[in-house]
Amino acid sequence: MLVRFWGTRGSLPTPLNAVAVREKIRRALRASVGHDISTPERLEAFIDQKLAFSVSGTFGGNSSCVEIESGGKQHMLCDMGSGGREFGNAIMAQKYPNKEKVINIFQSHPHWDHIMGFPFFVPAYVPEFKVVIHCCHANLE
Repeated sequence: MLVRFWGTRGSLPTPLNAVAVREKIRRALRASVGHDISTPERLEAFIDQKLAFSVSGTFGGNSSCVEIESGGKQHMLCDMGSGGREFGNAIMAQKYPNKEKVINIFQSHPHWDHIMGFPFFVPAYVPEFKVVIHCCHANLE
């Protein structure tokens, strides 16, 4: 089983600001002192092996959207926050060609930060895709 987080933020999707990006660059440059990063391959190895994820990556700026890959043929998502847009774009780019064009979305609740990605979820507008929304809230429709 693989769990992929397309969005983890709370109520307001927020990217890193310029101050936070600069701090990450500073931390990466300080960590590179004494390491040979003279070729693209060595630089990539340094990033992958020596930097903490908190420096080399970031936690998403999108609101709640979690993909679960269980080995089955259909897609499973938990919530459709703004991260759903990126998931939909990945699906449209044929990132998962071995899957059926069925996407099951399990909605925890209908607050805006958990549904805001749906209007931007491209597969919902493509007739070849079937989007099934599962939720226990009567007012979700």
